[in-house]
Amino acid sequence: MILSIWRIILIGATGQIANDLYLTPYSQNTIGSPEQTPGVIIHANIASQILSGAIAGRPFIKVLTDPVEWLWMFLWGVINGSLGLWFGRLRSQQWLFVAIASIQPRLDTTHSLAVSA
Repeated sequence: MILSIWRIILIGATGQIANDLYLTPYSQNTIGSPEQTPGVIIHANIASQILSGAIAGRPFIKVLTDPVEWLWMFLWGVINGSLGLWFGRLRSQQWLFVAIASIQPRLDTTHSLAVSA
């Protein structure tokens, strides 16, 4: 078996003077101001995740099967239609609030199902 060693070299500035610093979810500190991450470090982490997933054969996105997704969309359509009939007498500003409130849980749940499946 021939082992080939590949290297990825990323060139970028990590100092504050380069103005290539970003806040990430891991930037939060309990004491003091959040620590910003250099862009080249973010790119290195992305490349590392892609390569380790490709080498291990892990799928990057998990989705539901088509029949389950159709059922999921049908059920949410029924729920939204029921909400529309229920709140049909509301003024337009209140209706807009109900519509936005009914979309938000659907987006959060669909995202969590796609990630955890």
